[in-house]
Amino acid sequence: SLGQVTHVGEIATLDEPRFGDEVAKQSLWQPLDFLIDGNAGIYFLEPYSSGKMPVLFVHGINGTPRNFSYLIEQLDRSRYQPWVVYYPSGAYIDNVGRYIEQMLQQLQAKYRFDKIAVVAHSMGGLVSRSFLLRHFDEAGNFPIPLFISIATPWNGHAAAQLGVEHAPAAVFSWIDLAPGSRFLHELFYSGVTTDAARRNLPKNLENHLLFSFIDSEAGDGTVSLASQLRPEAQDEADRLYGFQQSHMGILSTPDTVKVLNQLLDKVR
Repeated sequence: SLGQVTHVGEIATLDEPRFGDEVAKQSLWQPLDFLIDGNAGIYFLEPYSSGKMPVLFVHGINGTPRNFSYLIEQLDRSRYQPWVVYYPSGAYIDNVGRYIEQMLQQLQAKYRFDKIAVVAHSMGGLVSRSFLLRHFDEAGNFPIPLFISIATPWNGHAAAQLGVEHAPAAVFSWIDLAPGSRFLHELFYSGVTTDAARRNLPKNLENHLLFSFIDSEAGDGTVSLASQLRPEAQDEADRLYGFQQSHMGILSTPDTVKVLNQLLDKVR
């Protein structure tokens, strides 16, 4: 049933109404309606080309693929093809990760692409790590050589905890985003006990962590530096990159484009 309302490989443009802010809000507060209305999926912004490496862009909570407009505009479209995920950001994060992995498997069965890079913003980094862990644990049948997380709340967000405690009806993703949640713990550990073994992404995956900050706050105006720089996330990253930008501003700066393009060229 979910497959009947999911767009997998449909060509779209980022200025379509479905990628507007009002629909993104629906994905947070009414995730089931968002799905039933046929908004979710992995969209192509151009016809598939076997000679171009796919780059999957994964938005954050209350977000939309349109958030990546600037980065996509600066992408070398002769070598890379942008794919954008659109998902109900109010759903449980691990369920979204499973959903994305299933869609990627469908696309692999159809197109047999060689490899794909993943670029994720904010909560999209948590979503992406969820499906990456599942992909590699299950010996996924296509390589993912690069994961770039941007301003991701690896240690959760205090506002999510307040929402869980005080909102009349908590958003499911808030439960996962609450600091100390089981979901956040199991992103890096194989169990909830203090001696649980670490869960690591494979060594052959280029893993780069981009964080943002502004002078007036201990973070980027949305996510704290302490959460973005969770020790386990730092430890596993091949390199850290700091940007003096706001939480959304980091997606619209030439410095981010420069890093993105250099890392893509490295794995292509």
